[in-house]
Amino acid sequence: MHHPIFFLMGALAAQTTGASTGFRQKDLRFYAELFSNWVQLGGVGATHAIHNTQVMRFLRDLVRDHHARATRKLSQPFYNLTRAGVFAITSHLVSRSYLEERSHCILMWYFLKSYEHQIRESMQRAGSEFSRAHQIEMEQLLDRDRFLHRQIQLVRHEIERLKGRIVCAYDIDRDVRALLSTGSSLAACIEHVASHYPYELNPQRPFAETLQELPPAVCEWEITVGSRLRAQHLFDSVVESLEHHERRLCSLVG
Repeated sequence: MHHPIFFLMGALAAQTTGASTGFRQKDLRFYAELFSNWVQLGGVGATHAIHNTQVMRFLRDLVRDHHARATRKLSQPFYNLTRAGVFAITSHLVSRSYLEERSHCILMWYFLKSYEHQIRESMQRAGSEFSRAHQIEMEQLLDRDRFLHRQIQLVRHEIERLKGRIVCAYDIDRDVRALLSTGSSLAACIEHVASHYPYELNPQRPFAETLQELPPAVCEWEITVGSRLRAQHLFDSVVESLEHHERRLCSLVG
């Protein structure tokens, strides 16, 4: 599902308030804008820009994928999520990673806490049969602690990965300075860096090739000063933010 999570949350929320009559396009847009407002920064405008064409495209995709049914009442379409739709949307929301937009992770936890019972009831209404197996699957999807534990695991993995990059960055700076001090050529330094340290930019292009294309002074700066500055001011600040996020997520468990 490539649509913003606000649309997905909005569909579930609109479904729970629409009951048997279904929900309209404007209902979904209202909830999508409401949820986006809670995580928007900057204070300019009330919400992320959500356009009717985006909402209609999202609803068409739901119907196409059999995740919703459309009916026409009073000259306007109403929508009802199918059981498969409720399950698929909920599953996508709880299983995706929220590392890039960490405030959305807290929003998702809040959403589960607020709409857990309504989503369960909607799932039951949406199908003629709601087997024990389906109930167990839905209980797992709606388990907030289960959701938090997975997100915490992702955060911890990313923290360790970034700490490894920090160590490598300082080591590159140290090694290159040592090699240059003993008279090694810049080409030898490039070869040393390329062969001893992982390259996480583009696996299709060798690290040595990337460095060799830079002017010599720029290349030397990149693998000494630049390497150290990236560790100190970029990677370390992200680690600090992730560690704070991890503590917040841990505080919400239970």
